[in-house]
Amino acid sequence: MRHRGHIFVTGRLKDLLIINGRNLYPQDIEEVVRDVHPALAGSAGVALSIDAGRQERLLVIQEVRPALLDDMTLAEITTLIKVAVSRHFDVPAPDVVLVDRRGVHRTTSGKVQRRAMRTSFLENRVHALLHEDVIPTVQRLRAAA
Repeated sequence: MRHRGHIFVTGRLKDLLIINGRNLYPQDIEEVVRDVHPALAGSAGVALSIDAGRQERLLVIQEVRPALLDDMTLAEITTLIKVAVSRHFDVPAPDVVLVDRRGVHRTTSGKVQRRAMRTSFLENRVHALLHEDVIPTVQRLRAAA
């Protein structure tokens, strides 16, 4: 993270994502996603990697405030997220799941629970689901769980 010209190391090594040989920190991806549209700003989200056989897939689960969508559809917001993440991090477009507020699991102190969200996604138990754009390979992983 950068703040006033200084670099601060944040996050935990075990949260590190490796997508197509690139080391990515989920916090960096989550920050880019929140900046995509006002309906995402200030909302929680998680970036995860999902083992899809021969490759790791990037999955973003993001809270949305529907009242701030204006004329945008959830599908359009999903597309904006895919393009922003793909361009910013030079990785394939992520799979995206949009949830209503409070759809992302948090600790009692308010930190997002990435592992719990991965488990919920794979077990097809994501709460407050609004929209998703997930490739068939990843869909089959959920069906197998």
